[in-house]
Amino acid sequence: MDEGFRYDIFIDNPRVEMRNILVMVVENNTIYEVQKDMMPNVGILGSTVHMLPYQVQLTQGYVKGINLNRVISNSAINLKIYVQFDTLESNQSIRQFFNLDVSL
Repeated sequence: MDEGFRYDIFIDNPRVEMRNILVMVVENNTIYEVQKDMMPNVGILGSTVHMLPYQVQLTQGYVKGINLNRVISNSAINLKIYVQFDTLESNQSIRQFFNLDVSL
């Protein structure tokens, strides 16, 4: 890309039903108040999405997968990814954190 470097984060192939999915990405520990651009996110601003193993039901909000992406100017970046979803089986909210250092 001439404008910079693009990263993609894919969330798909769920093993359990994932309801009310929230995903937020923070780049290089940037504080919200200083960030000029919107960070990639799902479920925070906009419609609610869900995922079911081996099923897609778009009319009910069940998607095949989620893709979060952004074009950045640096070839190296640290991504902190927060994922939260509800389950019906255990009737609880699951939270997971990922910390990725990405470079070309």
